[in-house]
Amino acid sequence: MTANTPPRLDPFINRRASDMFNTATVFFATAGDFLKDIPENAEESWFTAARRAKLEVAVTNLALSIELLLKSLLLIMGHPPKKRTHDLLELFERLPHEIKESIEREYTERGGESPLGAATTLQLVFHPAETIPTDQQVDALRRKLTLGASLRDVLRSERNAFVIWRYLSEQAKAGETTVVRVQYGRLDVIANSIQRHFKVINPPAAQS
Repeated sequence: MTANTPPRLDPFINRRASDMFNTATVFFATAGDFLKDIPENAEESWFTAARRAKLEVAVTNLALSIELLLKSLLLIMGHPPKKRTHDLLELFERLPHEIKESIEREYTERGGESPLGAATTLQLVFHPAETIPTDQQVDALRRKLTLGASLRDVLRSERNAFVIWRYLSEQAKAGETTVVRVQYGRLDVIANSIQRHFKVINPPAAQS
């Protein structure tokens, strides 16, 4: 058995992994329904209260889909997570070396480009209602956010995206200006790559 070949699994574990994968793909599709409609280089003013609420749900679903995709892949490879976690980078690093290399190679070949559009990053600014920050203040906060483009950089910067976007309103600190960002386009590429790897390792015929 090679590192790319899953061990002979108990049918229950196989079914569990397949069910988890199917759930992940639904979360992923639901996220894409909104994210694909975001205009290229969308300004923050485009995000009305209703659109911002939809964005929160979409990014939460996207992050959760990647979490479940990684967990289903780990299960089918015989490397289940040792503890409950939403940490995307931690889950990725638990994959067999050859699988990680293959996912990274596919991501690099696609250049992190997403079918959702050229805009790959969104940044939202939260500030006290009585105080509007200057452009210089916002730019200074944005510069503190490191946004590397490699797969590991993206997973590192978005490792807690599910927790952050699930409770997005709690990210705003009283009396302070806060910038929250997400590289949704690159996460989309990563999710697609993980899905393809799962289907190769555990084709539909093996899931029945």
